[in-house]
Amino acid sequence: LWSGTITRDFNHVLEIYRGIAYGIVDEISISLKQESKDRLVETIIINPEAYKAYLNARQYLGSLSKEGLDKAAEYLQVSIEHDPEYAPAYGGMSSVWAYRQQMGFASREEAVPKIETNLSTAFSLDSTLAESYYSKAVVEAWTHWNWMEAEVAFKKALSINPNLAEAHAFYSHLLMCLKRPVEMKMHMDQAIEIDPYNPLIQVLKGVELSMTEQSDKAIEHFKPLDKLAPNNTLVQVGLWMAYHVQGNKDKAFNKQKRILELVCRDNRVIKTLEDTYASEGYEAALSAAADSWTKRSGLEFVPPDYIYWMYGASGEVEKTLEWLKKGYEMHDSNMPYIAVLPIFSEIQDNPVYLNLLEKLNLPID
Repeated sequence: LWSGTITRDFNHVLEIYRGIAYGIVDEISISLKQESKDRLVETIIINPEAYKAYLNARQYLGSLSKEGLDKAAEYLQVSIEHDPEYAPAYGGMSSVWAYRQQMGFASREEAVPKIETNLSTAFSLDSTLAESYYSKAVVEAWTHWNWMEAEVAFKKALSINPNLAEAHAFYSHLLMCLKRPVEMKMHMDQAIEIDPYNPLIQVLKGVELSMTEQSDKAIEHFKPLDKLAPNNTLVQVGLWMAYHVQGNKDKAFNKQKRILELVCRDNRVIKTLEDTYASEGYEAALSAAADSWTKRSGLEFVPPDYIYWMYGASGEVEKTLEWLKKGYEMHDSNMPYIAVLPIFSEIQDNPVYLNLLEKLNLPID
């Protein structure tokens, strides 16, 4: 099949994919469900420029860096300009804003209207796409904290396209937050088997290793990713947590400094971290940097997750709980992870923390 030559207009590229799929089905003598047959016989003509711009956007979207997300948004806008009715581009734009909120580059107030508008448009244009249900699942989980709705959407996406690797990976993260480790591992293993060279999936795998306290494995996993994507905030967060759990304070400090360089626009916070580390050590530096950054919260958006992470790792129990409560009030996208963060060892039995888990409908050990 692959040795053959296919000559078609690029507008019909999806039909080429379908033709190859049918050829493989015939060659290996398997039977398809009716739903799969129906999808394969559909005739979809696409705008080639819209499609190419969308594919470029997906590559940048996976970086989760500010620059990468900005570039993804640019490509998605190009895709929409070429074809205003191309549903995947709107689903992608919804994901851009969901990731901007989650990574601390945009506030909930700025992000949510754009998330909802673009996702609604994607479904109004085509409600049959696996990618749209995948985008919906991510939004339900990390934007709205609707675990049940998120799981339904993940399952729908994977029923339409079982090979949607990123849906497996993010579903795995949701299962981690819900403390269902067997299913978590199964879906992450599937994601990596389907798309082993996808940087986003490899990063999400590393984060799971860090959060499940497999520090040695996490560090080895992240080392090549750190060279490949030094501006990926999640790579730095995963390494910071792993080094912190190991007790390697020098390396944990260096990674925390890198995180602040990527997400904090105030150089004074980084200077406070450096100066306090030199004079008082690691835990004091985390606390002082968090104090410095919180002073900016009245003037600009300060992502609550980075603050409660720093306070939690510094051992500042009251300040950790204070910012966890703010994270809940601000509907912080990373609150789903608080049930599994290894840096919260000091508050595991604290009534305030347990009450937050209950309010979030997250499992309590």
